[in-house]
Amino acid sequence: MPTYTVIWSIDIDAESPEEAAKIALDYQRDAESTATVFNVSQDENSSVHFSGGWCEFDLSEKGESSIAEQIKKGMALAFFACAYADQADECEQPLTGEIMDQLPDEIDPSAIHAAAQLTCDLLHKNAMPDLGAVYAVLAEGANSEGADLELTPENFGHYCAMQAMGTGVGLERFGYDARERIDVPYVSFSSCSLQKDYFTMEAEQ
Repeated sequence: MPTYTVIWSIDIDAESPEEAAKIALDYQRDAESTATVFNVSQDENSSVHFSGGWCEFDLSEKGESSIAEQIKKGMALAFFACAYADQADECEQPLTGEIMDQLPDEIDPSAIHAAAQLTCDLLHKNAMPDLGAVYAVLAEGANSEGADLELTPENFGHYCAMQAMGTGVGLERFGYDARERIDVPYVSFSSCSLQKDYFTMEAEQ
Protein backbone atom coordinates (compact mmCIF):
# COMPACT_ATOMS: atom_id res chain seq x y z
CA MET A 1 0.00 0.00 0.00
CA PRO A 2 1.45 3.43 -0.92
CA THR A 3 2.63 5.81 1.81
CA TYR A 4 1.38 9.41 1.60
CA THR A 5 2.44 12.68 3.18
CA VAL A 6 -0.69 14.77 3.87
CA ILE A 7 -0.37 18.45 4.73
CA TRP A 8 -3.18 20.72 5.95
CA SER A 9 -2.29 24.37 6.49
CA ILE A 10 -4.14 27.49 7.54
CA ASP A 11 -3.22 31.11 8.29
CA ILE A 12 -4.31 32.12 11.82
CA ASP A 13 -3.97 35.37 13.73
CA ALA A 14 -3.16 34.59 17.36
CA GLU A 15 -1.32 35.93 20.40
CA SER A 16 1.08 32.98 20.53
CA PRO A 17 2.08 29.83 18.60
CA GLU A 18 0.24 27.70 21.17
CA GLU A 19 -2.97 29.69 20.74
CA ALA A 20 -2.65 29.37 16.94
CA ALA A 21 -2.33 25.60 17.29
CA LYS A 22 -5.40 25.43 19.53
CA ILE A 23 -7.46 27.49 17.06
CA ALA A 24 -6.31 25.23 14.20
CA LEU A 25 -7.37 22.18 16.22
CA ASP A 26 -10.79 23.72 16.74
CA TYR A 27 -11.13 24.17 12.98
CA GLN A 28 -10.23 20.52 12.38
CA ARG A 29 -12.76 19.28 14.92
CA ASP A 30 -15.57 21.51 13.66
CA ALA A 31 -17.89 19.41 11.48
CA GLU A 32 -19.03 22.58 9.69
CA SER A 33 -15.51 23.81 8.99
CA THR A 34 -14.62 24.79 5.41
CA ALA A 35 -10.93 24.15 6.08
CA THR A 36 -10.98 20.89 4.15
CA VAL A 37 -8.23 21.29 1.54
CA PHE A 38 -5.25 18.91 1.81
CA ASN A 39 -1.99 18.68 -0.15
CA VAL A 40 -0.88 15.10 -0.74
CA SER A 41 2.45 13.67 -1.87
CA GLN A 42 3.93 10.17 -1.80
CA ASP A 43 6.91 8.43 -0.30
CA GLU A 44 9.71 8.25 -2.89
CA ASN A 45 9.86 4.49 -2.23
CA SER A 46 6.17 4.02 -3.06
CA SER A 47 5.33 1.87 -6.10
CA VAL A 48 2.79 4.48 -7.27
CA HIS A 49 3.69 8.11 -7.91
CA PHE A 50 1.89 11.34 -8.75
CA SER A 51 3.32 13.47 -11.53
CA GLY A 52 4.18 16.97 -10.37
CA GLY A 53 4.93 15.85 -6.80
CA TRP A 54 1.88 17.22 -4.99
CA CYS A 55 -1.86 17.10 -5.53
CA GLU A 56 -4.52 19.21 -3.85
CA PHE A 57 -7.81 17.67 -2.71
CA ASP A 58 -10.84 19.53 -1.40
CA LEU A 59 -12.79 17.10 0.78
CA SER A 60 -15.72 19.36 1.50
CA GLU A 61 -19.09 18.32 0.10
CA LYS A 62 -18.86 21.14 -2.42
CA GLY A 63 -15.27 20.32 -3.34
CA GLU A 64 -16.05 16.81 -4.56
CA SER A 65 -18.60 17.06 -7.35
CA SER A 66 -20.87 14.19 -8.27
CA ILE A 67 -19.31 14.19 -11.75
CA ALA A 68 -15.83 13.72 -10.30
CA GLU A 69 -17.05 10.94 -8.03
CA GLN A 70 -18.61 9.10 -10.96
CA ILE A 71 -15.49 9.49 -13.10
CA LYS A 72 -13.23 8.15 -10.36
CA LYS A 73 -15.60 5.27 -9.73
CA GLY A 74 -15.45 4.38 -13.42
CA MET A 75 -11.65 4.52 -13.33
CA ALA A 76 -11.38 2.34 -10.22
CA LEU A 77 -13.81 -0.26 -11.58
CA ALA A 78 -11.89 -0.46 -14.88
CA PHE A 79 -8.57 -0.95 -13.10
CA PHE A 80 -10.12 -3.55 -10.83
CA ALA A 81 -11.93 -5.43 -13.60
CA CYS A 82 -8.85 -5.77 -15.82
CA ALA A 83 -6.59 -6.91 -13.00
CA TYR A 84 -9.26 -9.21 -11.55
CA ALA A 85 -9.76 -10.93 -14.93
CA ASP A 86 -6.00 -11.30 -15.37
CA GLN A 87 -5.68 -12.82 -11.91
CA ALA A 88 -8.46 -15.28 -12.73
CA ASP A 89 -6.63 -16.37 -15.90
CA GLU A 90 -3.34 -16.76 -14.04
CA CYS A 91 -5.07 -18.99 -11.46
CA GLU A 92 -6.64 -21.05 -14.26
CA GLN A 93 -10.12 -19.88 -13.28
CA PRO A 94 -10.98 -17.78 -16.36
CA LEU A 95 -14.08 -15.63 -16.22
CA THR A 96 -16.85 -15.97 -18.77
CA GLY A 97 -19.56 -13.46 -19.52
CA GLU A 98 -19.61 -9.84 -18.40
CA ILE A 99 -16.65 -9.24 -16.07
CA MET A 100 -18.16 -6.15 -14.46
CA ASP A 101 -21.04 -8.28 -13.16
CA GLN A 102 -18.65 -10.71 -11.48
CA LEU A 103 -16.53 -8.29 -9.45
CA PRO A 104 -16.60 -8.45 -5.65
CA ASP A 105 -18.81 -5.81 -4.04
CA GLU A 106 -15.81 -3.97 -2.58
CA ILE A 107 -13.34 -2.44 -5.03
CA ASP A 108 -9.76 -3.49 -4.30
CA PRO A 109 -7.96 -0.60 -2.51
CA SER A 110 -5.13 -0.66 -5.04
CA ALA A 111 -7.60 0.09 -7.84
CA ILE A 112 -8.84 3.10 -5.88
CA HIS A 113 -5.24 4.27 -5.47
CA ALA A 114 -4.67 3.81 -9.21
CA ALA A 115 -7.74 5.94 -9.94
CA ALA A 116 -6.34 8.65 -7.65
CA GLN A 117 -3.00 8.47 -9.47
CA LEU A 118 -4.66 8.69 -12.87
CA THR A 119 -6.80 11.62 -11.72
CA CYS A 120 -3.80 13.60 -10.53
CA ASP A 121 -1.69 12.80 -13.60
CA LEU A 122 -4.60 13.57 -15.94
CA LEU A 123 -5.12 17.01 -14.39
CA HIS A 124 -1.40 17.75 -14.46
CA LYS A 125 -0.89 16.61 -18.06
CA ASN A 126 -3.88 18.58 -19.38
CA ALA A 127 -3.42 21.62 -17.11
CA MET A 128 -7.00 21.30 -15.84
CA PRO A 129 -8.28 22.31 -12.37
CA ASP A 130 -10.56 19.32 -11.82
CA LEU A 131 -12.11 16.25 -13.43
CA GLY A 132 -15.27 18.15 -14.32
CA ALA A 133 -13.21 20.43 -16.56
CA VAL A 134 -11.56 17.46 -18.28
CA TYR A 135 -14.93 15.82 -18.85
CA ALA A 136 -16.33 19.07 -20.26
CA VAL A 137 -13.74 18.95 -23.06
CA LEU A 138 -15.69 16.05 -24.54
CA ALA A 139 -19.14 16.88 -23.20
CA GLU A 140 -19.16 20.46 -24.47
CA GLY A 141 -18.02 20.51 -28.06
CA ALA A 142 -16.17 17.37 -29.05
CA ASN A 143 -17.05 15.86 -32.40
CA SER A 144 -19.02 12.71 -31.60
CA GLU A 145 -18.65 11.31 -35.11
CA GLY A 146 -17.61 7.68 -34.84
CA ALA A 147 -18.84 7.35 -31.25
CA ASP A 148 -20.26 3.95 -30.32
CA LEU A 149 -20.84 4.57 -26.60
CA GLU A 150 -22.84 7.14 -24.65
CA LEU A 151 -20.63 9.70 -22.94
CA THR A 152 -21.37 9.62 -19.21
CA PRO A 153 -19.00 10.47 -16.34
CA GLU A 154 -18.61 6.80 -15.33
CA ASN A 155 -18.06 5.65 -18.93
CA PHE A 156 -15.54 8.44 -19.38
CA GLY A 157 -13.64 7.34 -16.27
CA HIS A 158 -13.75 3.71 -17.35
CA TYR A 159 -12.24 4.34 -20.77
CA CYS A 160 -9.70 6.83 -19.44
CA ALA A 161 -8.41 4.00 -17.26
CA MET A 162 -8.55 1.48 -20.11
CA GLN A 163 -6.51 3.83 -22.29
CA ALA A 164 -4.10 4.60 -19.42
CA MET A 165 -3.36 0.87 -19.04
CA GLY A 166 -2.62 0.54 -22.75
CA THR A 167 -5.37 -2.01 -23.39
CA GLY A 168 -5.96 -0.84 -26.96
CA VAL A 169 -9.33 0.76 -26.25
CA GLY A 170 -9.97 4.21 -24.86
CA LEU A 171 -11.58 7.55 -25.45
CA GLU A 172 -12.14 6.88 -29.15
CA ARG A 173 -15.32 5.17 -27.98
CA PHE A 174 -16.73 8.71 -27.68
CA GLY A 175 -15.68 9.92 -31.13
CA TYR A 176 -12.83 9.78 -33.62
CA ASP A 177 -11.10 12.87 -32.24
CA ALA A 178 -11.55 12.15 -28.53
CA ARG A 179 -8.03 10.76 -28.04
CA GLU A 180 -6.55 13.93 -29.53
CA ARG A 181 -8.59 16.24 -27.32
CA ILE A 182 -7.49 14.73 -24.00
CA ASP A 183 -3.96 13.55 -23.18
CA VAL A 184 -4.29 10.40 -21.07
CA PRO A 185 -1.11 9.43 -19.17
CA TYR A 186 0.09 5.84 -18.84
CA VAL A 187 -0.59 4.04 -15.55
CA SER A 188 0.91 0.63 -14.89
CA PHE A 189 -1.63 -1.68 -13.28
CA SER A 190 -1.96 -5.46 -13.41
CA SER A 191 -3.04 -8.48 -11.40
CA CYS A 192 0.14 -8.10 -9.35
CA SER A 193 -1.05 -4.65 -8.28
CA LEU A 194 -4.09 -6.01 -6.43
CA GLN A 195 -3.87 -6.15 -2.66
CA LYS A 196 -5.86 -9.38 -2.46
CA ASP A 197 -5.36 -12.77 -4.08
CA TYR A 198 -9.02 -13.37 -4.88
CA PHE A 199 -8.88 -16.67 -6.68
CA THR A 200 -6.37 -18.46 -4.48
CA MET A 201 -8.56 -17.53 -1.50
CA GLU A 202 -11.63 -18.90 -3.29
CA ALA A 203 -9.84 -22.14 -4.10
CA GLU A 204 -8.75 -22.58 -0.47
CA GLN A 205 -12.29 -21.98 0.76
